[in-house]
Amino acid sequence: MTAATVPSPCISVCQLDSESRRCLGCARTIEQIEAWIMLDDRERMAVWAQLARHFDVDLETALASRMGAGRARELVRSHESG
Repeated sequence: MTAATVPSPCISVCQLDSESRRCLGCARTIEQIEAWIMLDDRERMAVWAQLARHFDVDLETALASRMGAGRARELVRSHESG
């Protein structure tokens, strides 16, 4: 799996909430946003897992919002088995 297979959570609504220090669009912290390009797939999946918990949804549902249900299911399964 290459880094390009794990999509960025960015939805192009880039505005930082001054209290939570999270992006109002994707809910990542500024540290997560800055580090994203350097993260490997495992680390990117960990960010997605944190976002899923933040939104109180499962990882597959969180990923499906960016890549569709079928591709999200495949990515989660490949990550679990690999």
